[in-house]
Amino acid sequence: MRASPPAEAAGSPDPVDAVRAATAVHSTRSAVAASSEASSAASSAAASQRWQWRVTLLFAVLILIPSGYGFIGKFVELVNLFRHEAGGEFAVAPILNYLLASLGFFCMLVWAVVNGMFHDVERPKVALLEHEQLLDRGTEENRR
Repeated sequence: MRASPPAEAAGSPDPVDAVRAATAVHSTRSAVAASSEASSAASSAAASQRWQWRVTLLFAVLILIPSGYGFIGKFVELVNLFRHEAGGEFAVAPILNYLLASLGFFCMLVWAVVNGMFHDVERPKVALLEHEQLLDRGTEENRR
């Protein structure tokens, strides 16, 4: 029978403990690296979201202010024409068109907000592609 080596010689560490310690250090370093990568990704996503919000707000201002100015100016012009000009009754139809079209778009906006249409703006494009794939499969099966 062979003699088993001493469990621990003076000053030499146990190889199993050394492997466990190295594994613990490696997993700790990996966790720290993953944590820093996650926080970096989160801050990058937050910065990207702030940038997107600013661009959206800029486009909204650049589009809505001139179009609102034009809409209101034309509406006031038509009302003044109706009130002060002889034969201005023809302006009633455009005034009603402006009001009804604006009311219709406003109602559609309120309906979309109430029904959560702006919560997941990415889902419709995915659904469209999924429906297209289903239709393509159905068409291929009908051809056979």
